[in-house]
Amino acid sequence: MHRRLLAASLATLVLAVGAWVALGASATAATTVNIGLRSFSISKSASSVRHGSITFHITNHATITHNFRIRVGTAGAVLARSVNLGPGRSTNITVKLSARSYTIFCGIHPSLMHTSFRAT
Repeated sequence: MHRRLLAASLATLVLAVGAWVALGASATAATTVNIGLRSFSISKSASSVRHGSITFHITNHATITHNFRIRVGTAGAVLARSVNLGPGRSTNITVKLSARSYTIFCGIHPSLMHTSFRAT
Protein backbone atom coordinates (compact mmCIF):
# COMPACT_ATOMS: atom_id res chain seq x y z
CA MET A 1 0.00 0.00 0.00
CA HIS A 2 2.77 2.42 0.92
CA ARG A 3 4.67 1.50 -2.27
CA ARG A 4 1.64 2.35 -4.45
CA LEU A 5 1.15 5.63 -2.65
CA LEU A 6 4.85 6.45 -3.00
CA ALA A 7 4.82 5.51 -6.70
CA ALA A 8 1.72 7.64 -7.35
CA SER A 9 3.23 10.59 -5.49
CA LEU A 10 6.49 10.27 -7.42
CA ALA A 11 4.64 10.10 -10.76
CA THR A 12 2.64 13.21 -9.86
CA LEU A 13 5.82 15.05 -8.90
CA VAL A 14 7.55 14.10 -12.18
CA LEU A 15 4.54 15.31 -14.21
CA ALA A 16 4.37 18.57 -12.27
CA VAL A 17 8.10 19.28 -12.73
CA GLY A 18 7.84 18.45 -16.47
CA ALA A 19 4.92 20.85 -16.92
CA TRP A 20 6.78 23.58 -15.01
CA VAL A 21 9.92 23.14 -17.16
CA ALA A 22 7.86 23.22 -20.39
CA LEU A 23 6.00 26.34 -19.26
CA GLY A 24 9.23 28.07 -18.28
CA ALA A 25 10.86 27.30 -21.64
CA SER A 26 7.92 28.62 -23.64
CA ALA A 27 7.68 31.76 -21.53
CA THR A 28 11.29 32.72 -22.24
CA ALA A 29 11.49 31.72 -25.90
CA ALA A 30 11.49 34.60 -28.39
CA THR A 31 8.64 34.93 -30.86
CA THR A 32 9.85 35.15 -34.48
CA VAL A 33 8.27 37.49 -37.02
CA ASN A 34 9.37 37.32 -40.66
CA ILE A 35 9.80 40.70 -42.33
CA GLY A 36 10.01 41.07 -46.12
CA LEU A 37 11.45 44.28 -47.54
CA ARG A 38 10.17 44.89 -51.07
CA SER A 39 10.11 47.87 -53.40
CA PHE A 40 7.71 50.33 -51.73
CA SER A 41 6.30 47.85 -49.17
CA ILE A 42 7.05 45.82 -46.08
CA SER A 43 5.41 42.45 -45.48
CA LYS A 44 5.23 40.76 -42.07
CA SER A 45 4.19 37.29 -40.95
CA ALA A 46 2.25 38.77 -38.01
CA SER A 47 0.71 42.17 -37.32
CA SER A 48 0.45 41.56 -33.59
CA VAL A 49 2.33 39.39 -31.10
CA ARG A 50 2.48 38.94 -27.36
CA HIS A 51 4.88 41.41 -25.71
CA GLY A 52 8.33 40.22 -24.70
CA SER A 53 11.37 39.14 -26.66
CA ILE A 54 10.66 39.30 -30.41
CA THR A 55 13.09 38.15 -33.10
CA PHE A 56 12.60 39.77 -36.47
CA HIS A 57 13.97 37.74 -39.39
CA ILE A 58 14.40 40.41 -42.08
CA THR A 59 14.93 39.63 -45.78
CA ASN A 60 15.41 42.15 -48.57
CA HIS A 61 13.41 40.85 -51.55
CA ALA A 62 13.93 44.05 -53.57
CA THR A 63 16.53 44.90 -56.19
CA ILE A 64 17.83 47.87 -54.19
CA THR A 65 19.24 48.29 -50.67
CA HIS A 66 16.86 48.59 -47.72
CA ASN A 67 17.12 48.36 -43.93
CA PHE A 68 14.87 47.72 -40.93
CA ARG A 69 13.90 50.04 -38.10
CA ILE A 70 11.28 49.71 -35.37
CA ARG A 71 10.09 52.70 -33.36
CA VAL A 72 7.64 53.36 -30.56
CA GLY A 73 4.36 54.59 -32.02
CA THR A 74 4.66 56.66 -35.19
CA ALA A 75 7.30 59.16 -34.10
CA GLY A 76 8.92 57.76 -30.94
CA ALA A 77 12.39 56.46 -30.24
CA VAL A 78 13.92 53.91 -32.59
CA LEU A 79 14.39 50.72 -30.54
CA ALA A 80 16.26 48.56 -33.05
CA ARG A 81 17.88 48.92 -36.44
CA SER A 82 19.56 46.68 -38.97
CA VAL A 83 22.53 47.28 -41.19
CA ASN A 84 21.76 48.14 -44.80
CA LEU A 85 20.76 44.96 -46.62
CA GLY A 86 21.58 44.52 -50.29
CA PRO A 87 19.25 42.55 -52.56
CA GLY A 88 18.68 39.01 -51.28
CA ARG A 89 20.40 39.62 -47.93
CA SER A 90 18.90 38.68 -44.55
CA THR A 91 19.55 39.36 -40.89
CA ASN A 92 17.97 38.75 -37.47
CA ILE A 93 17.29 41.32 -34.79
CA THR A 94 15.88 40.53 -31.34
CA VAL A 95 14.26 43.26 -29.30
CA LYS A 96 12.19 43.27 -26.12
CA LEU A 97 8.84 44.98 -26.75
CA SER A 98 6.28 46.08 -24.19
CA ALA A 99 2.55 46.06 -24.89
CA ARG A 100 1.96 48.99 -27.24
CA SER A 101 1.94 50.07 -30.91
CA TYR A 102 5.09 50.34 -33.02
CA THR A 103 6.07 51.35 -36.54
CA ILE A 104 8.35 49.21 -38.68
CA PHE A 105 10.02 51.16 -41.47
CA CYS A 106 12.96 51.36 -43.85
CA GLY A 107 15.40 54.05 -42.68
CA ILE A 108 16.47 54.70 -46.27
CA HIS A 109 12.88 55.17 -47.54
CA PRO A 110 10.86 56.03 -44.40
CA SER A 111 8.03 57.90 -46.11
CA LEU A 112 7.54 55.13 -48.71
CA MET A 113 8.08 51.99 -46.63
CA HIS A 114 6.39 51.74 -43.24
CA THR A 115 3.84 49.54 -41.51
CA SER A 116 2.23 49.28 -38.09
CA PHE A 117 3.00 46.54 -35.59
CA ARG A 118 1.56 45.79 -32.16
CA ALA A 119 2.69 43.93 -29.06
CA THR A 120 -0.19 42.99 -26.74
